Amino acid sequence: MSIMILDTGNLYFNINKRFIGKRINYDNILKKMEIEPKIKIAYGAYRSENRNALSFITALNKLDFITKFKVLTTEKYYEPLCDIVIDVYENMPLSTVVFGSSNLQLIPLIYKLKEKDVTVHIIGCNIPKAFHTVADNIIEINEEFIIK
Repeated sequence: MSIMILDTGNLYFNINKRFIGKRINYDNILKKMEIEPKIKIAYGAYRSENRNALSFITALNKLDFITKFKVLTTEKYYEPLCDIVIDVYENMPLSTVVFGSSNLQLIPLIYKLKEKDVTVHIIGCNIPKAFHTVADNIIEINEEFIIK
């Protein structure tokens, strides 16, 4: 079984560094994948006053993502790493995991998955070199994945 896990906060932060003010075309990312993940989960957070958040979540739901978003009150951001680890292990055995994140804290989890012969793909922007040695496939987000 395959699973795709997106850390939308990490993706947004890194996309905005390279493509200021642009948004990701998640549909293009799914089309580029060589596999169709059976389970797709997107994590994120938003402030209650953010009117675009609900339309973003709705768009992800239309692409069959399970959305796990947190409404921020006093926190500055949401770090979904623990939730990601739980979801990965609850869905074992897995053959393939696709992470939409360049968070270096995922590397120990990737090593554990590799020990279990799981194929790991990384999709992100400004992906650190450390991922290139542990992941099976790296997809660097470029203009092809940006909404014009």
